[in-house]
Amino acid sequence: MTPQMELKAAHGSGENNTADNHSREQEWKAEQDEEAAYILDDLHCGERVLYLQEVPKVKVSHCRAWNCMPKRRTREPIIRSYYRFALKGGTNLYGGERVQYYHISCFERIIPDLPDLLSGGSLKMDGWIAAPPGSKVSIESATKAIQDWFRYGGRTFDIDCYEQYKKDHGDWLDDWSYLHIEHQLAHTEKPSDGCCLCEGVAEPEEPRETDYFPESPSTISLSRLLALISGQPHLDK
Repeated sequence: MTPQMELKAAHGSGENNTADNHSREQEWKAEQDEEAAYILDDLHCGERVLYLQEVPKVKVSHCRAWNCMPKRRTREPIIRSYYRFALKGGTNLYGGERVQYYHISCFERIIPDLPDLLSGGSLKMDGWIAAPPGSKVSIESATKAIQDWFRYGGRTFDIDCYEQYKKDHGDWLDDWSYLHIEHQLAHTEKPSDGCCLCEGVAEPEEPRETDYFPESPSTISLSRLLALISGQPHLDK
């Protein structure tokens, strides 16, 4: 084969590969739209509700997404992250409640506009949702950040805002408690010099949330927020 013929053959092969890739993308997009339509119909009619859950350690759950990305990498649809979605509603073949589980990131690919589900009450938290064990983010800050994401329709504040306010407010509470305990236990009936409570000096000012948080929260995907709380670059591996 001459160099010219080899060049034409390679060019033709490249065009075929591009066409095949485009065709596969169209098929994948059609499947995703179909899957989203099924889920949205059930959610909008109130037949089913989507819940954010912590994954229990004692029970293995499998992602039901038609195109589960972790399954492509590991060949298993097992949800290994600390969080998952549970789509609840209806009755299964055994007469119990029908429940389907999803990776957070898989569900976001199916239905990217999760905040839209919040306004209709189709997306809720299933109990107390916090940081996973070993996370550098405190349980209180993680829970508040997640609650705010649901409260503000897909928006919340930077994790550092919650952590700094928690620290400073805790320090203030410790100081305030120490002053009052000392005032009640260490003094006799007469006032004691150096006690701000006896001398009427103003107590330490309590930190205000408005000094730590901006006026408006920022938009962030749920998977990204949970990844930050978990200390992971990606939520679902």
